Amino acid sequence: MSADKDKDHEDVEPESMEEAGAHSDLRPEMMFIREELRQAKWQTLAVRRIALKEILLRDFLREDCELRNVGLAYAPPDP
Repeated sequence: MSADKDKDHEDVEPESMEEAGAHSDLRPEMMFIREELRQAKWQTLAVRRIALKEILLRDFLREDCELRNVGLAYAPPDP
């Protein structure tokens, strides 16, 4: 469980420009483009993460159904 908490903290945005990998000597319009690209990357990762969760959930439900058909299951049947 503590490993999950550590992973959650990895998604926290850096506090300083050095931690973010920003270049303070870039022109302002380049900083804006850089920020837009960074935001797009995080959005892409979030979309991929959601898609993977959906695939894993479907796979779990399909496997659970197959196991129930042969008399096995991850959990006992509902009363």
